[in-house]
Amino acid sequence: MATLEFPAMRTLCDNTIAWDDGWIKLEYQRLRRRNWRAVDAIRAARINCQWDELEAQDLLRVIQEPEIDWYEFDPSVDSKYKSEVEDRINREGYWIYLTQMRMSVDNEWETVDSCGGFIGFDWHDSGYDIDMKLAAIQALDDAYQFEANEMAERATYAMSPFLQQSPALPDLHS
Repeated sequence: MATLEFPAMRTLCDNTIAWDDGWIKLEYQRLRRRNWRAVDAIRAARINCQWDELEAQDLLRVIQEPEIDWYEFDPSVDSKYKSEVEDRINREGYWIYLTQMRMSVDNEWETVDSCGGFIGFDWHDSGYDIDMKLAAIQALDDAYQFEANEMAERATYAMSPFLQQSPALPDLHS
């Protein structure tokens, strides 16, 4: 069976995502300033760059929904800390984040991954955000690859020598 690569997708190893892309360098430097390890920062910068391109095409998105389960404190937590966290939850909310993908703007959104228990926007730069974005990028790539393989298989069948050499069917209308 033939395997086709979908030309619009760019993998993390694609040389077109280069260091001189500017945005990747800026994102890398931002993460390094936040004390990310170099290897994790460059990986995250590449994923965020790829995510932004696909999100701009309206193929990927992150949504947040209120978390149903309430924040649970360890019984040994002091009351001042507990009060500060509860105030922050009341101010910023307690959320579950979901990454979603679709193959085109005509398709419905499919949830790929989710992670909850975040206060406010703590999800951003948590590391979970990168893993969830990568999962959505890979799911979209897999969906395109599956579609390409299906089309290749149909094309291979249509070009089969058996079909081309089969005898003509009798005309039933004569």
